[in-house]
Amino acid sequence: MRVRITRPRSGELDGVDLADLEVGITYNLPAALASYLMVTQSAEFADGTDATRPETQLFRGVPPPASIAADDDQDEES
Repeated sequence: MRVRITRPRSGELDGVDLADLEVGITYNLPAALASYLMVTQSAEFADGTDATRPETQLFRGVPPPASIAADDDQDEES
């Protein structure tokens, strides 16, 4: 799910350091994480016309936590 970060967060959620998410940047995130950020008003839905900065990586080369990786695998099978 594509979301644009609207306010900074700290802490960690499901193995993701929320401080790595930069305000104003659009990310393609797992649905559960994106939903959490939107509910807490830390992100807003970004439609397909928003550009995602290509060098921005959520996990910075580290494999995602198992729960997120499993969620991504299910999305690819659909």
